Amino acid sequence: MGRARKPFPPWQSSRTDDGFNMLSNTLTHSDAFRCLSGKQKSLYLLCMQQLNTGITPRKVYPKVESVCRDDTFFLIFTTACNDGLYKAKSESTFRRDMAKLQEVGLIQCISNGKSQRTKSIYQMSAGWHKQKN
Repeated sequence: MGRARKPFPPWQSSRTDDGFNMLSNTLTHSDAFRCLSGKQKSLYLLCMQQLNTGITPRKVYPKVESVCRDDTFFLIFTTACNDGLYKAKSESTFRRDMAKLQEVGLIQCISNGKSQRTKSIYQMSAGWHKQKN
C-alpha cells in the first residue's frame, strides 16, 4: 500500500488535491529559461501538465516506438486557449511561442499535426543543457 499524499500547505495552493510541476534550480537559472517571456514560461508549464493527462501519444499510438515514451504529449492551440493562456485570435502568437520553446531546447516537435489537422506530438527535451550559461 502506498503512502497517503500529504496536502499542500496553504501558501502553495488553495486546493489540497492540486497537481505539482517540478522545475529544477538548474533549469530556472539557465539562460535558456531566463530568455523566455512570462507567457512562454506559462506555456512550458502547460506542456509539463500535458504529460499527466489521460490521453497521451503513448496510449493513442501504442505501436509507434517514437511516441511510446513518458516524455511525449499532445498540445493544440485550443488546449492553450482553454487554459486561458491565449485568446482565440492569437494562434500565431501560440505558434511563435512554441517555436521559441523548441529553439531554446525545452521541447521538440515529433509530429506537426497542422497539415493533417490532427494533434501535434511534442517531446520534452534536454537540449537546453547545451545553451550557453
